[in-house]
Amino acid sequence: MAGDFKIISAALRQYQIIQPNSERELLTCLKVYDVLSHRKNPFGKNVITYGDVVIVSVSGGHAVLASDMLKKYGLNAVKFTDQEKKDLKGLMNPVAQKIASFNNPIDLTGSVLDKDIEDIIRYLSDIERIECIILLLLPYPPNISFQIGRRIANIVSTKNKPLVCFIPYVSKYSLIIESLELANIPVFHSIKESVQAVSALKHRTRIENIKSGNIFWA
Repeated sequence: MAGDFKIISAALRQYQIIQPNSERELLTCLKVYDVLSHRKNPFGKNVITYGDVVIVSVSGGHAVLASDMLKKYGLNAVKFTDQEKKDLKGLMNPVAQKIASFNNPIDLTGSVLDKDIEDIIRYLSDIERIECIILLLLPYPPNISFQIGRRIANIVSTKNKPLVCFIPYVSKYSLIIESLELANIPVFHSIKESVQAVSALKHRTRIENIKSGNIFWA
């Protein structure tokens, strides 16, 4: 299509047409929309309206990469209160407490345990202003077990908080990936795809609001 991109983009937006910038981004959108089409939607009635997210990672570098992408995809990092930071710190094991960062993004460090991740996800799921958790799960730390996928899936199925997960595409991590995907939790193998998936969920909310006659989203 030739012409002014802004005009074309505005026209497509008016008719609720998704605008992926690549084939990979299109596949990301389709994958996350497929999750929502299942009868057992893991997120229940929870939706991403404003794009307010929290990033949880076991690697500070990966967390920063994800954080830097948020604005580009229309997402916002939720700010924690001092009490919330104190609560988060209290959920960690004594070793990780000393070195972890509890801003957003949250860096749990390589000293993290399965229980730490569980407790952090459970706590964040109860904060209403957080619309989605982006979990960067690199199973490199020695104390993370292959049961972590099932444990996270159990929390999401109970809390229904939208969660998108990044796990590197490495065959030995397939058990973790399968546990999450069996619970219909979207798993991606790049940080960029994970952020794009959350943006796609936000776009879907806008479409649903327009269809229901909410002109605020037009």
